[in-house]
Amino acid sequence: MDSSKKTWVINGDTWLHCPVCGTEVMDYDICDVCRWQNTGIINIDGGPNKITLAEAKEAYARRKIVKILEFDTVLLKNGQMATIVEKLSEDTFIADIGDSPKDWDTITITIDDIEKVV
Repeated sequence: MDSSKKTWVINGDTWLHCPVCGTEVMDYDICDVCRWQNTGIINIDGGPNKITLAEAKEAYARRKIVKILEFDTVLLKNGQMATIVEKLSEDTFIADIGDSPKDWDTITITIDDIEKVV
């Protein structure tokens, strides 16, 4: 693959570099690394991403997670895995931790508790 190309085709699918983090993604897909949804157009209000591309790039550069969705699995900074079960605000969540439903603990976490989305 020629890395100087903006897009390339593999098995009929168009691929490109995520405009936020640079990861290779299929066009019009959600990046697994930074969660940016490429819509192909620039929306002043951020469109489905809720923030602008410039804001997402700035957040990613600061190593801040761009977007977390309900039912995402996240790695907490303390090393535990958690599943987001409810989004209370843009940066506060209710999450389940534990290996099985009978062992689950429900906790409230903030964006600052999260290392990354896995």
